[in-house]
Amino acid sequence: MELTVKNLCFAYQKNHPVFTDISFNVSTPEIFCILGANGAGKSTLLKCLANQHAASSGQIFYDEQLLHSFSMRELAKKIAYIPQTHAPAFPFSVLDIVMMGRAAYLGSFSSPGNREKKLAEEKLALLGIEQLAGKSYTDISGGERQLVMLASALAQEPQMLLLDEPTAHLDFGRQYRFLDILHLLKKQGIGILMTSHFPDHALRAADTTAILKDGTFAHIGPSADVVTSENLTALYNVPIQVISLPEYDQKICLPEGALS
Repeated sequence: MELTVKNLCFAYQKNHPVFTDISFNVSTPEIFCILGANGAGKSTLLKCLANQHAASSGQIFYDEQLLHSFSMRELAKKIAYIPQTHAPAFPFSVLDIVMMGRAAYLGSFSSPGNREKKLAEEKLALLGIEQLAGKSYTDISGGERQLVMLASALAQEPQMLLLDEPTAHLDFGRQYRFLDILHLLKKQGIGILMTSHFPDHALRAADTTAILKDGTFAHIGPSADVVTSENLTALYNVPIQVISLPEYDQKICLPEGALS
């Protein structure tokens, strides 16, 4: 599947745009990461792509079909969107929350059956949180909720995931296990578009990275070319060094002078 964005603009108030003239492509299976400072518009952009906000101008296509031409059920079979936070309203069990991801495949008066239960259990196991299945969604931590929402999204069997700050509430170990899961999903043919405040995660996981700054993509391209000392220093207004670790075949980002 291919996501194509052409000249996208969005403003909450007239003459006060959040972003303008955003254009890019994401093809499955690809991991595309958007970096940006707080308030840059990353979450707003993802909401536009998920049809939760209507763009002020520009076009969004999934497989050459305009976003607004899809029904909610049709769109749910193509993409799954996970926001930064999710406030639970009712104490459903974790297993029930994950089975809700199958809603697009069930009839109006149908209930999840054994197939949906088995699929939900498989997604929980994939994320290493099968022990949460019987717990109330309201009683688990924020990081655990984020993983449960990912399991529910995977139960949709989408072709592409839209993830808003997916590692923000995860502990250090789970952050890096999560990145490994993204690689696994990519191997399974799923495309991933994610936002992040962690440039190291873009270097570790993303094929392509874009930097959203001053309402537009200041840089876009292969992650190793975009996540540089110069670009990160300009983005975050603090001197940052991107250090190569040849023995580990990776790079890390550090404040300037951190190794002195």
